[in-house]
Amino acid sequence: MVVEGLVCENPQVMPEKTELMVCVLRILEGPQSLQVTGKILLTVREPYPFRYGDAVRFYSRLRVIHNFGNPGGLDYEKYLRLRGVLVRASVNDPAEIIVLRREMGNPLRIGMERFRDRVRKKILETAPETEGLIIQAMILGIRSKFRKRSWRYLTELEPPTSLPSQVSILES
Repeated sequence: MVVEGLVCENPQVMPEKTELMVCVLRILEGPQSLQVTGKILLTVREPYPFRYGDAVRFYSRLRVIHNFGNPGGLDYEKYLRLRGVLVRASVNDPAEIIVLRREMGNPLRIGMERFRDRVRKKILETAPETEGLIIQAMILGIRSKFRKRSWRYLTELEPPTSLPSQVSILES
């Protein structure tokens, strides 16, 4: 099925994939098109720099979202339904997604995302890789580039109760 829509949230770029929230505008079937509304969670199997406001076209099979049946686990279906997502799709190669136009979203939000991109680039220019990721997570809230285990390790660290004996800020 060929789908056209707008990337309506900031893409979640992870080391192994990119997730896009696409607000669907229409579905194309042969020469006919069907106007529809709703959201699709589109997964691209590798990281790729899509942006909020990109008008995109892609071909994929739509799949109904379901839970994995883990007792006590996250109700993923309900979580996405509350965000307005009823189906998901995936593509293996970012080249399978055609960007029709850029900056089609809210102009104020596009400006804010441009500013965030400039801050993100400046952080990456001035800070080494791991430290830069930590700074991005703290300042911009971007933690998706962390592997789950690394993020859990960082968030479980206890803050130091005292400085090491070799360091003294009171010495003159």
